[in-house]
This record gives sequence, C-alpha cells and structure tokens, in this order.
Amino acid sequence: MTKTRFFRGVIVATLCVALTAISPAAQSSVSVGEPVDTKCTTWTNWTGTVPTGTWLISATPAKGKVRHCARKYKVLDKDTKADYYFVTVKSEYSVTSAAKTQLYPSGSKTTPQRATISITSNKTAVGNDYEATPTVKLEKNCGNLSLSVGWIVSIGTTLEGKCKQQLTRTSYTKTGASWSVDDVAKWEVVQAVYAQKVAQGAVPKFTVKMTRPVEVYTTAKKTVGITGSRYGNATITLKKFTAVKRAASSYTTTFVF
Repeated sequence: MTKTRFFRGVIVATLCVALTAISPAAQSSVSVGEPVDTKCTTWTNWTGTVPTGTWLISATPAKGKVRHCARKYKVLDKDTKADYYFVTVKSEYSVTSAAKTQLYPSGSKTTPQRATISITSNKTAVGNDYEATPTVKLEKNCGNLSLSVGWIVSIGTTLEGKCKQQLTRTSYTKTGASWSVDDVAKWEVVQAVYAQKVAQGAVPKFTVKMTRPVEVYTTAKKTVGITGSRYGNATITLKKFTAVKRAASSYTTTFVF
C-alpha cells in the first residue's frame, strides 16, 4: 500500500511493506548503521541528443555535468537466520548549456537526454524479501520529492526535478532492479534503492551501472536555394546528423562492491 501526504509543498511518499520472515523483536532492534562501502565519481560531462535523419538549419545538444555515488549497507539486526543488505545510488545533474534546434524551413524540436541506473546482486533474495524504489512521477507540486522505501528498515531517498518528470522502474527481481529517466536536463537529483534479504553469513556482491547521455554524431551538409525572399534569391546550408555507435564503456559508470 502506498501512502502520500503533502507537507510544506514537498511530497512525502512512504511505501509500506509487510515482512513476516523476521520477528517483531528483531524488527524493533534494527538500524541502518554506516555504509560498509562507498564509491563516487568526480563531476563528468554529459552531452545530449539532437534530431537525426532529417535536414536542419542548426542543432546544438544540451550539455552538462553529472556525479554518481553509490553506497552499500548491511542492516544491523538480531535475526540469527538471515542478513539484510541494501544499496543506494544517487546521480546529481547540472546543465551548462541548453539544447537549441532550428528546423527547416521553420520551427524547433526538443530531444530527450536519457539516463539509466541498475543494481544487480550476485545473490538471490531469500523468500520474497526484497524491495526497490518504485516508479515515481513528480506531479504539479514538484521540485523535491522525499521517498521512503519501507523494508526491515525505512530507507530514505530524494528526487529533485522539474514538473511531470518520471523515474521509471524498468525491472524488479530477487537479484536486482533498474530504472530510467527520459531527460536529465530536467533533473537535479535522481536516487534509487535496492534491498534484499540473504542467508546468514552470505555477503552479496552488488554491481551498479549508471549510464549518461554522451552522444557523438557525424554531420552531412548541403546547400539549398531560397526563393521568394524579399532580398532576392539566396542559399542556405543545411545539416543532417547521424548518431555514431559507441562502446557502452564510453557512457557507463560501473561500481562493484
């Protein structure tokens, strides 16, 4: 059951999940504790998309910077038959220049700047005890959304972006989850969590992958005549962009812990 309440203009959503595999006494004594491992990048450039396959007057992609951080936690609990781990991933985005596209003969067009997050464990969750950030949309009272994923412990995350933007959960299993956003130029903070219960003493290895838009294009040009101009006949140079296929390593950041 999902509950939402409004508080000082900030949407606070709590996802409530009933876990029956752990005793009430054990539940009452758990705490998140400190992360057992943390990995972060420095600020890295991203470059957005431009319309492809059509002749344009001009096109400049959006550009910006992104920084990723991931943290692995082991829950401090008194369950003698299982252990509990979760991973949080946070991507911070900034825009240094906006996209500008001028179509021919007139008009403009915006294109998405897509990014993804995935968290995968080498262990399978015991029973059905696993959780992940759900699909979340920033509604009209947007800007900052505080989301708490309820599990054996409550795991808080924050999303910051423009109205109507959506974090979409694209997969959700006993071994991991993944998410995507369609336009990083409209986000400031994207955060996601995956949590799982494992056998006592088992230490899951998590692989975290975060992709960012780093688009590269080849450009074709042609000159066309313009008739009927009040200045007489004239010419204009048009451009057509073709995306260059790149290795995934050029736009993917991977953490393993």
